[in-house]
Amino acid sequence: MEAKLESATPDKLAALLEELQKRFAFPIDLARREDFPIEPSELLAGGADVMFHQDQNAIPCSFAATFLSVGKDVIRCGPFPSLKNRTESSTTTIVVIILPPAFAVAHLLRPVAKQFRCVENGLV
Repeated sequence: MEAKLESATPDKLAALLEELQKRFAFPIDLARREDFPIEPSELLAGGADVMFHQDQNAIPCSFAATFLSVGKDVIRCGPFPSLKNRTESSTTTIVVIILPPAFAVAHLLRPVAKQFRCVENGLV
């Protein structure tokens, strides 16, 4: 597909992108290099094929992009669906799943702890 994209004329490029779009659940389009905060060639100079960036306009969203060696166009994929905040997810997991069994075990062990306390007090 990469070779097809690199050698495609502007008319064929639109058809190829439309074909790609049918395979994925997120938008794929052409963007101008000027649309990116940093020149993509600078970001990709290290040999990477794809760069990721976040657009912080009205709604923060993530994109992946790769630039064509010919012309000024960049193939942009996204915006990708946003993921939930990990700390929110972790807190929910702790509160809902881990704490109730912990309290149940503590409640069940309370009489055993009282018995051990009596034995401890008897030895002193």
